[in-house]
Amino acid sequence: MTTEALTSIQWLFGKLGAAYGAAWDRSLGVTPIEDVQAEWNKRLLGFTAGDIRYALDHLPSSKPPNVFEFRDLCRASPKKQVPLLEQSPANPQRVAELAKQVRESFGTEAKKDPKAWAHKLQKRHESGEKLGAHQIRAYREALGLDGRQPWQ
Repeated sequence: MTTEALTSIQWLFGKLGAAYGAAWDRSLGVTPIEDVQAEWNKRLLGFTAGDIRYALDHLPSSKPPNVFEFRDLCRASPKKQVPLLEQSPANPQRVAELAKQVRESFGTEAKKDPKAWAHKLQKRHESGEKLGAHQIRAYREALGLDGRQPWQ
């Protein structure tokens, strides 16, 4: 457990001890306090300071909560409502332009030769352009240049 987490759990245990007095001490039992604190830390990971404050403000008056009851109090904390951004309708003209660009970039060349991309990479590589190892491996595998068939 990190020093920060330990400090937070010790602070929380101090608050619970102040609220319940000797009943809190009795609720901890005989288990080493480090083990109890580590379990509380594990069960309360991910909760915000606001969730913990909410749980402390809504403690039961009858008896000190165990870690699971306290976690349930944290879960009951009202979540801040974040307003959604308004979604503007798509501009049909812009959509048509983008669709045309996509069609042109994948045009009829890919229909004629589904490995056109591999041939382009091969030409770029053979002309001296520096390609990434994954690009070289991909075009070589696709074109069967590494001694294996593309499906192997």
